[in-house]
Amino acid sequence: MSDPTIDAARDVLAESLDNIRRGIAGLTVDQLNAEPAGGETNSVGVIATHALARTRSYMSIAVGAPPPPRDRPAEFRTVAADGFGGRVEDMIGQCLGLLDGVTSTTATATSSNDVVVTRGAAARPHARMRGRS
Repeated sequence: MSDPTIDAARDVLAESLDNIRRGIAGLTVDQLNAEPAGGETNSVGVIATHALARTRSYMSIAVGAPPPPRDRPAEFRTVAADGFGGRVEDMIGQCLGLLDGVTSTTATATSSNDVVVTRGAAARPHARMRGRS
């Protein structure tokens, strides 16, 4: 049976992930790796990789799934190569797949006891597991 809350969450998530997909569509490897404002900025490839890894982590927490393995520092060393679009599609699929079989009741019951959400100076949400900070 369909859960309207999860269906709405899937729609919002799919739209956001589609923005990442469109953001890299048609870019060459050189464009994916370019640092638009110089060496102190992140490339589009780094931003896409980090955004997808973070989304997958947050979604895992939200639905009570085990956190995926993650090497955050390596995300910022990403160098896009041929096949980068396929890796992006794989991560998008993983993010959306986390909602399969989830109901708003199970997601709320699972996540409310495990996560503390704080807001930093830039008002970006960061989640940390209780007892694991």
